[in-house]
Amino acid sequence: MEIQLESDVDIYLTDIPKTDKRREAEKEAVANLISQVFGADSGFSHNEDGAPCVPGASVSISHSRIHAVLAVHRKGYEIGVDVEQSRDQIERVRKKFLNDDELEVFVSPIDLLCAWTAKEAVYKATMGKCGPSLKDISLDEDGCARAAGKVYQINYLPLSDNELIAIAVERRPEEA
Repeated sequence: MEIQLESDVDIYLTDIPKTDKRREAEKEAVANLISQVFGADSGFSHNEDGAPCVPGASVSISHSRIHAVLAVHRKGYEIGVDVEQSRDQIERVRKKFLNDDELEVFVSPIDLLCAWTAKEAVYKATMGKCGPSLKDISLDEDGCARAAGKVYQINYLPLSDNELIAIAVERRPEEA
């Protein structure tokens, strides 16, 4: 399934079949998305930091237990995507990824899922250059995040009551 988020961002989504070989199913789902969007000879690889690369494209990949997601920015802006299902672990680790101000704002399970997926998406967009901790990414109430001296617009796509996609797209200075 293809979802056009804004004029320059496309989101591709596919199911991951249930199997005893989950990691292989996840890799196959991602490979199928890459092939579907860029062709079988896309040159898909990972850079030295482990980030996905397709020559001439700005991409990000994520998967949950049931979905694989590919985000593409057609103008080459930094982009990150994360898909997660709500789970108790996010509540337990909230103090490790939220700063003191954010702990006051992101309280409910869905709020925590939004914060977690947004920070993971920004982390991927910066390719880890935002710092060693997700606390180094600050979330604003206006739907933006700040990290590594840049501003990222955050968009959410709910897949169900307990599964969410967050997309972080670099905002260029003329857009900020």
